[in-house]
Amino acid sequence: MKKVLFYLCLAAGLVSCAKEMAPVEDAPAGVPVTFNVTVSNGPGTKAAKTDWATGDVIYVFFQGFDSKYLKLTYNGSGWDESCPAGDLLDTDFAGVSDYFLAAVHFPVPVEVNTSGATVLFQEGTEPVMSYYLESMQAYMVNGATVTATLSLAKPTDVVLFHIPGIQDDLSDYTFCCEQVFALTCEVSKSEAIILKDYIILPDCELPGFADADGAIFAAAVCTADPEDYVFTLKGPGKTYTLTRKAKVLEPGKMYEFPPLDDPEWDVEEDVVMQFVDLDLPSGTFWATTNLGASAPHESGDYFAWGELGPKDTYTLDNYRFWDASSTSYTKYFGDGLTILQAEDDAAQAYNGGAFIPTEEQYQELIDNCVWDWVSDYEGTGVSGYVVSSKTDPAKQIFLPAAGAMNGSILDRNNERGYYWTANVSKQYSDAVRILYTDVVSFSKQVGQVNPHLGCTIRPVLGGGSSPDEPGFINGYPYVDMGNGLKWATMNLGSYDPSEGGDFFAWGETEPSVGYGWSSYKWASIPDGVVDSEGWKYLTRYTYDDGNTSACWYDVDGNYTGENDLDFSSHDYEDDAARQVWGATWRTPTTSDWYWLIDNCTWTWVDNYEGTSASGVLVTSNVEGFTDSKIFLPAVQHTLNTTFAGGDYWTSDINDSWGSSAGLYLHIANTEFGADKRIMSMDRYEHLLIRPVSD
Repeated sequence: MKKVLFYLCLAAGLVSCAKEMAPVEDAPAGVPVTFNVTVSNGPGTKAAKTDWATGDVIYVFFQGFDSKYLKLTYNGSGWDESCPAGDLLDTDFAGVSDYFLAAVHFPVPVEVNTSGATVLFQEGTEPVMSYYLESMQAYMVNGATVTATLSLAKPTDVVLFHIPGIQDDLSDYTFCCEQVFALTCEVSKSEAIILKDYIILPDCELPGFADADGAIFAAAVCTADPEDYVFTLKGPGKTYTLTRKAKVLEPGKMYEFPPLDDPEWDVEEDVVMQFVDLDLPSGTFWATTNLGASAPHESGDYFAWGELGPKDTYTLDNYRFWDASSTSYTKYFGDGLTILQAEDDAAQAYNGGAFIPTEEQYQELIDNCVWDWVSDYEGTGVSGYVVSSKTDPAKQIFLPAAGAMNGSILDRNNERGYYWTANVSKQYSDAVRILYTDVVSFSKQVGQVNPHLGCTIRPVLGGGSSPDEPGFINGYPYVDMGNGLKWATMNLGSYDPSEGGDFFAWGETEPSVGYGWSSYKWASIPDGVVDSEGWKYLTRYTYDDGNTSACWYDVDGNYTGENDLDFSSHDYEDDAARQVWGATWRTPTTSDWYWLIDNCTWTWVDNYEGTSASGVLVTSNVEGFTDSKIFLPAVQHTLNTTFAGGDYWTSDINDSWGSSAGLYLHIANTEFGADKRIMSMDRYEHLLIRPVSD
């Protein structure tokens, strides 16, 4: 992360300005202050639109008051004032020597963190990375009246990209370009000056905000030289790419992109990764194609070990974990790490359930499958190995001899195969283990090469016990427990049945970060309301529960909510299972869990398949499905210590307890065996999700 301080005025300049604009009269201490703040309007202020909209907010920070600020909220015709952090209205401005302020506006909702002398703008605990308007200027104090005129403008070095035609939820899209960076804003206050710190975040997807016909993305530009820009927009099921040659991006401008249906965009349909069960002892499922390929015979993309994407050249100097200045590796080689971490796994980055195989998994593939070398796989002219199950030859994968990239040269294509494992070499200090295949000797063995070379990746799923004859939906395995409903064999956010996975608040589609109503997505808490009362301000998924002090009732006690009690009422846009795994995956209903409780045997185990994982093994009692089973690990989030065991969300609101509670399955180990029951929990709590599909 690079932190760049842009001083809108030099410190000396600020002091000089202050001397020219001396206060007319000091306000006596303790006298309530009246603010007379005018906000300029017009195209120069709002950039993408020419007028302020109802609900727009401007935060105003006055020099000398570290934890207090003025909040201006546009009501459609003017600006309402409030002071969320401290009573700024009862402040002695007479003690201030330099009368300067900083003002910031975001086009998206933000939370203001006033801890210390730095004001942070956040969404939960994460910085808000978005386009914003800012102003830094002098103000006047006359008696007890503070007067200022705000003329907000774009910060230095920011450009905007407008893309029409985006009709889905903007959270379904990511936008990036190698030469532009996301940025966030801080306000720092000291005795002498106020500074706004622009923190530039490289290698970061650009956040956007919706406008009338699409979306606007903001970025910082760190070069004035002509560049070849490649803009990538990833949306539901498609990736759009737009190239601009020898382009100069000028700060302060907004660039219009063609609509998404314009032929200028290069559009690629997303390839759904498929997996096959080769009847291996470990239960590992192998992908039918290389990472980046759309057919079994294609080579796919080439990756340096531990890098998350392909590139044009593969050298030691441009390797992710190599520091040329110190001529040493920065990770893995010599630091005690012997296996690839999930954050550096390209297969994991592409498909959260998949990962690069270990050398043990490749050795298992060698020892337990039939390997046949072919020189012309299905008439494609591609050489490689057909790898078939010993028990069912129809179950097979093809490993093309795709060669490897050395520098910018593809070496031994159609002669040898080089497939990364997740293991660092134990024999050499600068090598990684690979699966090596060769056309001359028809060999297949685990070897080693330098990590900066570009090799292919064949992803896998699982590695623990597998259910009988599982199928796959969008690359994720499932088992039918006897009623036609497809239960995932692992939790959302995990890639092994024994792992807990990610924790979600009810109705949120990203793993939980904050804790409490103040950080919950569907709670809009007014300033000054304590967190424990936040349940009264839910904005979605409420019913007529009799809590008339809540915001889903009018002043006369009449219910005004939508009566939407589960995710289907909003087409699953708030269902983490659907949004993360896609296709037809969803969070189970209460009825789905009750069916498992009534029709399966629930057995507590303390060491599931030798993984040390504790939880419940659920085995079907339905005739013809008694070999079908799933494992539910008992993993608790560190912030949720209400019960010992494991907790899994349902998709239902508890319509007998109140709109603030969601229903969940609780599992635990008791003296009477595995306990399983449906209970209620505040919707902001962090629980697990086991997806299902109809």
